[in-house]
Amino acid sequence: MHSKAKNYKVKKILITGANGFIGKNLVNLSDLRRYKKICLSTKNKNSYKNTKFVKINLFDKPQIEKLIKKERPEILVHLAWETEPKKYLNSKKNLKWLHSSLSLFYFFCKYGGQKAILIGSGLELNFNSKNLKEEMQLVGDQKNLNFYNITKILFHIKAKKIANYFNKKIIWARVFWLYGPNESSKRLIPTIVKKLNNNKNIFIQDPNKIVNILHVYDVSKVISKLISLKKNKVVHIADKKNYSIKTLINKTLQYYKNNTSKVVFNNKKNLKTNRYKININYLNNINFKYKYSIDQGLLEMINYFKNEKSKYKNQ
Repeated sequence: MHSKAKNYKVKKILITGANGFIGKNLVNLSDLRRYKKICLSTKNKNSYKNTKFVKINLFDKPQIEKLIKKERPEILVHLAWETEPKKYLNSKKNLKWLHSSLSLFYFFCKYGGQKAILIGSGLELNFNSKNLKEEMQLVGDQKNLNFYNITKILFHIKAKKIANYFNKKIIWARVFWLYGPNESSKRLIPTIVKKLNNNKNIFIQDPNKIVNILHVYDVSKVISKLISLKKNKVVHIADKKNYSIKTLINKTLQYYKNNTSKVVFNNKKNLKTNRYKININYLNNINFKYKYSIDQGLLEMINYFKNEKSKYKNQ
């Protein structure tokens, strides 16, 4: 006598910023194949199996409520926020994102949502601390405050209150610096690679600044793993090692043997090297395997932009 097969309900996962830098990588991960993905974007895009793209304005509160009430997703991954390079830190658009994100999360909880992965930032923290712990909640140095990290901090505080009210789970994922294919050309790594590919000189301010930079694939992979977490948690998504900007450039230069570009390091601010350590307890506990070392990632970026350049010439 054969037992009847159990009917498993496919969970719905709502992803905002699905066409963004992290979103493009996350949506295509095989880890998410078992979910029905509802991907919100400002652009029209074809849907794939178990994936539906919805063109919507996240600032349109009635439309967001209507969508969530209709779809009733069990899981939320909120990636969308203000990210324009060189402008996002002091942009007042962060205030709009704060209010729209709180509305989004409220509706998600109200209409049956169970667990949310909300994206924070390493910039919430005080980098003068020697050890940046996951349980840290506020920046300790008021000089570091800007519209971006203030609104992220406020979102975290208020989202926790909403989650407690509805008895829902919330994972706050702090992303530090990241890079990879499809990254904005205005950001650090693409700027360096493109100039070297075109034999142009590079002028770098604050070469001793320390950053913790992680490939976007590994960032999206961690986010996919957070979906299975069963308790409220703050998680740092970061590499095991920090690098100075000067070191990143020198590592990139090793792949250019006959390049005529000149690299000029300008350290007028005399920025001191702050050897902070980023606590990554969660990644250590799950024994997370990074796909990309910094050298592998930089080589990929070099080849990516070389291919882009050749495609442009052949058009």
